[in-house]
Amino acid sequence: MGFKTFASIEPIISIARSHCMISEALPFCNLFKIGLLSGKREYTPEQVKAFVCQKMADLAMYKYTAKVYWKDSVFEYIGMSREELQAQYPELAVGADYDLFAGK
Repeated sequence: MGFKTFASIEPIISIARSHCMISEALPFCNLFKIGLLSGKREYTPEQVKAFVCQKMADLAMYKYTAKVYWKDSVFEYIGMSREELQAQYPELAVGADYDLFAGK
């Protein structure tokens, strides 16, 4: 119907469950905002980095048009910069200034 939609997947409590939620919503969402749980987490930085890289690779491989805004909590936890991810996936990884309705 042409509606622009987004899903806020936060806080990530379970990587597996968040992965399922995102996968199920991919065909219907134009933008995902993803952030981590504050405080004690049941996952490691390595698991989160693998999750980030897998989600971006899934989007690229299956040619989904959804964009992803990863919250600062993700980058702080995995020791990667937003710029690094945007350089790898310039069409998919967006910054906080991304305008869903303008598409830029």
